[in-house]
Amino acid sequence: MVLGAYLSYALYSHLNIDPFLSLLITIPVMFVVGIAVYWTMIKPIKQDRVIMSLLVMFAVGTVAEGILDFIFTSNLVEIHTSYVNSSVRLGSLIFPAIYLYAFAMSVLLLGGVYYLLYRTRFGRSLRASMQNPTAARLVGHQHRLVSAFTLASA
Repeated sequence: MVLGAYLSYALYSHLNIDPFLSLLITIPVMFVVGIAVYWTMIKPIKQDRVIMSLLVMFAVGTVAEGILDFIFTSNLVEIHTSYVNSSVRLGSLIFPAIYLYAFAMSVLLLGGVYYLLYRTRFGRSLRASMQNPTAARLVGHQHRLVSAFTLASA
């Protein structure tokens, strides 16, 4: 999440790309980073080594935090867009527009996740791999591929 946030900040500050529009760049880039982390650091660990996987992910997070601190320093960074200070009035209630945009984006993404998990073959494979990886492999689900895509999209 933090890597994606800093990528959005960098795209806005250097290329002047709107933060919501930068999601079209940030999401695929972070997906590729997640796939790379899985294939290079998680997959080589034997399957029954859950604690080792947690330690590796903790180390990845710590290294990423150190790199971001080195590049961006530990100063507070903010994104100031034109719609940050605008608001929408509904009756006697006033809502900041940015909150409404974020809410609409959240509903859209949550609907997409629901559709992915419960209406696609990948979602069925994911649920099967989560409930019983051995049985999922026996019926032909690609457990490693599902794990890689799950980590990449997290």
